[in-house]
Amino acid sequence: MANPIAIRDVRKTYGDFVALGSIDLDIEAGEFLTLLGPSGSGKTTLLMIMAGFIRPDRGSIKVAGREILRTPPHKRNIGMVFQNYALFPHMDVAGNVAFPLRLRKVGQAEADKRVREALRLVQLEQFIDRRVDQLSGGQRQRVALARAMVFEPEILLMDEPLSALDKKLREEMQVELKHLHQRLGMTTVYVTHDQREALTMSDRVAVMNHGALCQVAPPREIYEAPSDRFVADFIGESYFVALDAGGGGELALGGRPVRLSQPPRGEGARHYLVVRPEKLALLDGETGGHNVLEGKAEDVVFQGESVLIAVRLADGQRIAVRKSTGHGVLSGLPESGEAVRLGLHPEDSVVVRDA
Repeated sequence: MANPIAIRDVRKTYGDFVALGSIDLDIEAGEFLTLLGPSGSGKTTLLMIMAGFIRPDRGSIKVAGREILRTPPHKRNIGMVFQNYALFPHMDVAGNVAFPLRLRKVGQAEADKRVREALRLVQLEQFIDRRVDQLSGGQRQRVALARAMVFEPEILLMDEPLSALDKKLREEMQVELKHLHQRLGMTTVYVTHDQREALTMSDRVAVMNHGALCQVAPPREIYEAPSDRFVADFIGESYFVALDAGGGGELALGGRPVRLSQPPRGEGARHYLVVRPEKLALLDGETGGHNVLEGKAEDVVFQGESVLIAVRLADGQRIAVRKSTGHGVLSGLPESGEAVRLGLHPEDSVVVRDA
């Protein structure tokens, strides 16, 4: 049964270094929430506090209303998948998966049944007698996942479990993990520094930086309505064009008022237009109500599924526009040195301030 998690005023310091400020976070029952941020942002520290491997300086973590901070890790009923899998190389697959059940003194017949069911869920039934050191990276990852689920925990925690896999396998496993979560409905907290992974898998994403939560929202909102410049910069490919403040308080780009569908976000003295390459249009003639950026094309780079056109704006700033390589696209691209006008629709025009 899935359970909600309530995190309140959790703080952790190491001397003068603040690993976590005062963290408040609610995780819904059955939710897949990803803690996303750069190295040193506090995401793994928070996960390890939830697991019971690190004691916070203060705070509260409740699972279904029950305080767990003083509960030993092995009694928290939490499954954990580590970055390095932490499997026993001298055991076979069945032995590794059964280990949590042995600790809980589950009978042999019941343990065998649960091990086979867990391996069936991760599609490794045929490897039940295989030694761990004879498995591929992707197979070991599945064994670690089966071991974390076999005792039917209330919560599943995962610390960058796909980081050691190659790009193709990693993307396949992202989809598999998402489908597995949808079938089991287990409350899951996942740590990664890979923004694409977070957007692919999560119900919500909690972006962290310097031990604080910057924004907690569904993937699409995080991407299309970032709370400040840090979030906009960390999520996706972004450029930031400084805007001028007009006399009436309106924002201007190149002397023209900026059309926005939502007010600026964040706090700070400077306002920046978030420019994402895939949102830009190459204008020919009328602006069509777009916010316009003018410059010169510098480089046109073919990247397979898309073409990236580097553009130098009048003030010297370099940005880019990305176009998919559909039929007829390549023949209509600007030459290097050619003047271009780029349009950003008001619905795609997001203004943020410094974090």
